[in-house]
Amino acid sequence: MAEEVVEAVSNFEDLERSHSGPVDLTDVVTVGYLLAAFKDHPETIELNMHDVAACKRMQIDRAAYEQLIDESEHEIDTPSDRRWAPEARTHEPRTANLHDERCAQR
Repeated sequence: MAEEVVEAVSNFEDLERSHSGPVDLTDVVTVGYLLAAFKDHPETIELNMHDVAACKRMQIDRAAYEQLIDESEHEIDTPSDRRWAPEARTHEPRTANLHDERCAQR
């Protein structure tokens, strides 16, 4: 399996992940995962994603997030493997900044 794929699968949930260079597959998978998790709560997208390192690297705004959700609605609603479906994961819509919550947990 390609190293880039292994890296993406291993690190997509690390919302503070940093690396040098351009946006990579891990960044794309991270943003896609979060968009799927928050698609039913579009009003929380900016709040939940503005401090995520991958989102900053991709430099996309709320309008772009919403467009990505609209364009991928079918794929999000019919994942081929239900273990990867957002409802099978623990991320819930947040009403506070992810970074602030992580700092409070430490």
